[in-house]
Amino acid sequence: MRAAISLGALIIVAWTAGDLFERIRLPRITGYVITGMLMGPYILKLIPAASVRTLKFVDKIALALIGIHAGQELNLRLLRRRLKDIVTLSLTVLGFTVIGTFLFILFWGHRFLPFLSGEPWSIVIVVAVIIAYLEGAKSPVTTIAVLDETGARGPVAETTLGAVIFKDLVMALLLGVIIVICGRISHLGDVQQGMLSPIFRFVMVSIVTGLVIGLAAGSILNFVRAHAFVLILGLALLLTILSDAFHLEVLLVGGAAGFVIENYSRKSEHFLEGLEQSTPFIYLLFFPVNGAALDLSLLGSLWQAAVVILALRFALVFSGVWVWARVGRDFPAMRRWGWMGFLNQESVTMALALILAHEFQRLGEPIRALMLAMVVITDLYAPALFKYALYKSGETRAAG
Repeated sequence: MRAAISLGALIIVAWTAGDLFERIRLPRITGYVITGMLMGPYILKLIPAASVRTLKFVDKIALALIGIHAGQELNLRLLRRRLKDIVTLSLTVLGFTVIGTFLFILFWGHRFLPFLSGEPWSIVIVVAVIIAYLEGAKSPVTTIAVLDETGARGPVAETTLGAVIFKDLVMALLLGVIIVICGRISHLGDVQQGMLSPIFRFVMVSIVTGLVIGLAAGSILNFVRAHAFVLILGLALLLTILSDAFHLEVLLVGGAAGFVIENYSRKSEHFLEGLEQSTPFIYLLFFPVNGAALDLSLLGSLWQAAVVILALRFALVFSGVWVWARVGRDFPAMRRWGWMGFLNQESVTMALALILAHEFQRLGEPIRALMLAMVVITDLYAPALFKYALYKSGETRAAG
């Protein structure tokens, strides 16, 4: 009962804050996140930690819906038209970000990361590998939310979204490799030679489950004449329950289901219309609850390290996008503004950090805390910068 009251109050205040932020041309989702932070258990303490934990199931349902929406953005016609740009941009930004972060942490990390003090080189290398790997992951959730809010359509919006989703799929597939490499270097945790197999199964079973459910939902959709909202909500609940029961990644499951519905259902436009109508309410659930769940106490001890790595991210992402746009093809809008779409980090990063923290407890926990501190700071500026980039590129409703 207390959790329901907390959720109701959070939604009302967050919606008001979103309106205020929109009036000053900032993303509504930034207002949602800040509202959650303020009302959560670390500042005003209006929502206790127990209520936040109870609300995580609601958060997972919203994440399933966002995953479905992400999958629906992957139209095969669009992918064929921009596939080369998406792949080359993803790999270029990934290369700059991962290699640059690894070298920086390797040679200078001990100066600002307190948990590296006195550690041998083998541990420093492992920490550098893990942080560099996590820096490669981005946030399709935030990217899609900004695109929906601005109504942005065009080469910058489409290429950025495709690249963000492709990069996160690559990062998920590389997770097992990272665990094995770091385990062999550090000899920490119970890392076995066959670790690649369960991680690969985790990713593939999530995707296959989503594809099967998407095919079934698409078939049902062909016979649905009324509003698709009930089917959408039922699909999200099913995906959430199955993901919890079989320990699957709900974002991957939802993304695969949305992809199938978009490309193989005759009434995908009907489904997309219902999904877009429910999108504002999805974000109103997801972002305030996530803001309330952020552990702001970590900023006290790790904010300096987080700021240093975030400043490095600015430089590396800008360099990667600039080189790609300059060398690969003449893409002025992407060269000038596109880098702002690769600063978001949220759900995927924290999911990967949680898995690594479980595998390498002594190293994983402080790294997870560092990434969480970075997410807290990033949530305050990254959505606004991406919105600004879309406006300057002339792809938003306001610019058009």
